[in-house]
Amino acid sequence: MDEFMTGALIVIGFFVLIGALILQWLHKWGFKFAKVETSQIPGFSKRFLIQIAAILVGYGVIYLVGKLFEVGVSNADSLALVSNITTAISSSIGNIYIAMLIMALIMSILFWVELLISGKLLVSYLTVKTHLVAAIPPVIVVLIVSALPSILGIVAVNNS
Repeated sequence: MDEFMTGALIVIGFFVLIGALILQWLHKWGFKFAKVETSQIPGFSKRFLIQIAAILVGYGVIYLVGKLFEVGVSNADSLALVSNITTAISSSIGNIYIAMLIMALIMSILFWVELLISGKLLVSYLTVKTHLVAAIPPVIVVLIVSALPSILGIVAVNNS
């Protein structure tokens, strides 16, 4: 691996850790929103592990779906799958920005499922309903962040 790739992996890893830290904090708000007693709310390290596990579960699910549909033969199967789905939606709708909004919604729902799976595996004493409600704040933030470029693109196209 050359120096550029090593530097890119370090920067990407740094942003993933910062994102997981922010999302675990929002997940704590979600547990408070779900009216879980303070003594029952998972600690910082457990919530952080839930976020990392959700990333791994999500990558695994997208990888398996990519293998199922035989999108590509490289290690970037998950990216190829997302790209192919966005392209297919875009060509059927005719607007790339609406297709990106639909993909942002799909990815947010997928993130919700990932948080549910990883949360239930790592914090099994809480109910599924509690995990569903506790995942709302991080999922909303992921939806807003992933949909923002599409919304800005729609606004830019309509204003020009």
